[in-house]
Amino acid sequence: MLKEFDDAMRTAADLVANVDRDVRKKLVKVTGREERYTEKFVTLLDERLDGFSDGGLVWSVATHVSDKQSGQETATGADLFVSVTMDFRGVYVQKGFQAQAKINKNKKFGLSVDSKPRLLGQCQTMLSNSDSSFVFAYGEQDTKILSARSVIEAGNNSLTRLKTQRTEDFYYDFFVCRTGDRDLYAENEVDLQSMVEEMHYGSAALISVSDAETAPRSRRRTRKRGSE
Repeated sequence: MLKEFDDAMRTAADLVANVDRDVRKKLVKVTGREERYTEKFVTLLDERLDGFSDGGLVWSVATHVSDKQSGQETATGADLFVSVTMDFRGVYVQKGFQAQAKINKNKKFGLSVDSKPRLLGQCQTMLSNSDSSFVFAYGEQDTKILSARSVIEAGNNSLTRLKTQRTEDFYYDFFVCRTGDRDLYAENEVDLQSMVEEMHYGSAALISVSDAETAPRSRRRTRKRGSE
């Protein structure tokens, strides 16, 4: 059933990638960016994706940002939590993922982060909560997304050799149900806030996808492809 809406899922994933690009541009010279990346990401995601309509589907977004102090370790090792609920034309899926944001210190094509031992510990903590755990390494050129499991398996070896995904490809896979934990999701905005408080996520977003014909008109905001 999701294949019928493949183009719409790809367009939405591209929109999210544009959000990532614009956040990185804003933060390129800001120090202490790791927490600020996820905060600004979910804020801009809300602005861009909420009300987006394409291919007969409409998207809505609810977000929550915690007031935890910068650098505070979380119960899950993750800075970011994203949940999605898809409810349209016989499709009903709820799932999510969690991620730790890191600054990619390699300004060319490789991947290097501060304090590899700390990252290994954060990945281990994330995986104890969900296998759908990732590292978002963002830099001036792009954001490289890799699984927390691959970081653990690499140990002290270079991260550059690990398989990574581009933002648009990662979110496309997430939207078409190739990735995501079906036991890790928020039922609604209240549940999202509770999860942030309980699990100490830094920033979180709940994305809902529904049939445009049944969605409230106030939520619809059609965008042209590539307009973001």
